[in-house]
Amino acid sequence: MKLICPGCGATASAETMTNDEAARKTLGFICKMDPPLPVIVLPYLSLFRPEKSALGWSKALRLAQELAALVGKGHVQIEQKPARPCPARFWAQAMEEMLDRRERITRPLKNHNYLRDVAYTIAEREDAAVEKRTVTAERSGNLVTRPGGGDPEAVTFEGLNPDLVARLPESVKKKYGM
Repeated sequence: MKLICPGCGATASAETMTNDEAARKTLGFICKMDPPLPVIVLPYLSLFRPEKSALGWSKALRLAQELAALVGKGHVQIEQKPARPCPARFWAQAMEEMLDRRERITRPLKNHNYLRDVAYTIAEREDAAVEKRTVTAERSGNLVTRPGGGDPEAVTFEGLNPDLVARLPESVKKKYGM
């Protein structure tokens, strides 16, 4: 079976690609990332490839490890701005946006700072949307939060079957304001 590397364009058999220890580790590392990252990471790494040469597997491994460390934090922060929740799908979306702009990006990239900026923008936009939905729900009286805090969208009682609510113990109804 022949494979084509989306990062460097090299064509080789699957066995050849996995003979190199750094290649094996890189591919294994990428496969262990949370979805949808495994699909987009190799094309993203192509942004680090020098114009007239290939991206070495040892550098690809280092970049993938750095990327996993960024994503693994669960949040993104730039400069002195507040940290924003940033799941794997936001990082993948940021990579897709960068790949869509590849002609306007000065390559090869030196680090993940541009990715961090794009991911922050996505996370900040989503955080603002969640805040807006929460405020709207609070103002309309449709928001019930868990005692002691928690995700305000996680517990709402709008549209519950009245028969089910009637069967709940009084202590639960009182606790959640039903």
